[in-house]
Amino acid sequence: MDLFTTFSHMADVAIPNDRIIDGNNLISVFKSLSKSPTENFFYYWGQNLWL
Repeated sequence: MDLFTTFSHMADVAIPNDRIIDGNNLISVFKSLSKSPTENFFYYWGQNLWL
């Protein structure tokens, strides 16, 4: 799970705009304030993929 966007938001650090960052800020999901912004999470480890 890519947590770069979430951690950047928590640290009040700007997300770089010179590249594509496709992560989502998941703070509200972790706090149970909202549903996930996506239906599925894909997780890669080496050559394995989990859904």
